[in-house]
Amino acid sequence: SLEDYDIWHHEKIIEKQNNPESFKTQQVYNIPVVVHVINSGEAVGTGRNISNAQINSQITVLNNDFRKLNSDITSVPSVWSAVAADCEINFCMALKNPSGATLSSPGIDRVNVSSWGFNSPPYTISYFDNIKSSTIWDPNKYLNIWVADVSDPSVGGTLLGWATFPPGSGLSGISSGNIGTLNDDGVVIYYKAFGTTGTAISPNNKGRTTTHEVGHWLGLRHTWGDDNG
Repeated sequence: SLEDYDIWHHEKIIEKQNNPESFKTQQVYNIPVVVHVINSGEAVGTGRNISNAQINSQITVLNNDFRKLNSDITSVPSVWSAVAADCEINFCMALKNPSGATLSSPGIDRVNVSSWGFNSPPYTISYFDNIKSSTIWDPNKYLNIWVADVSDPSVGGTLLGWATFPPGSGLSGISSGNIGTLNDDGVVIYYKAFGTTGTAISPNNKGRTTTHEVGHWLGLRHTWGDDNG
């Protein structure tokens, strides 16, 4: 129950405060990432075909956030400061594609929608599932991130991003309809909310949309609303 969770959570906070060393794990998990750049044939660094620098800026933010190296860590509200942690998760650009060939640009897969026969953007969630299933790399070996021009009229237009939850997690309250599969596991991010440079537009140019969605991909729910928490 929610009450039981609150009791457990409070006990863990006290335990960590009294013995912080006991919460340190012995292994940093390195997760290979592939960023599928869904574009319309623009030159690299133009429009939807975002630059390598923009992609790499996002990976830097991910690592800083999940390793507690972000410069704004001092802005964490005091109620959470005692449990803010280095998650010991490191995101690295994949060096090889699923066939074992070395990537000329590590972790980057550029997908021209015309060559693949996809419709022109922007894309709704339902249509984008077709793109995901056609372009996904083995989710047991890669974190798949798609960067694209996405929208959804039901929410009034542009979406910043969405994610799947991890399969087999056993976490309570996660809808079975949002569990990742071999066809769709991963994260989708609006190309103007990805990274900190290039096409990223304020206020969504801090890379935090991707941090948020990767949190869901790892099994985190919202800290508000999802469970009346």
